[in-house]
Amino acid sequence: SKAAFHAHPTALHLLKATPETCHWGYFDPALAPVLTVNSGDLV
Repeated sequence: SKAAFHAHPTALHLLKATPETCHWGYFDPALAPVLTVNSGDLV
């Protein structure tokens, strides 16, 4: 049998590079994410 294909609408996210969304120099695990996306979303 064939698996059913269900297309889910994807979200389009725009993440601009600003001082609030960029972090320079190193990765800090204490920083909160500036954007969370779902599988299939477009950024």
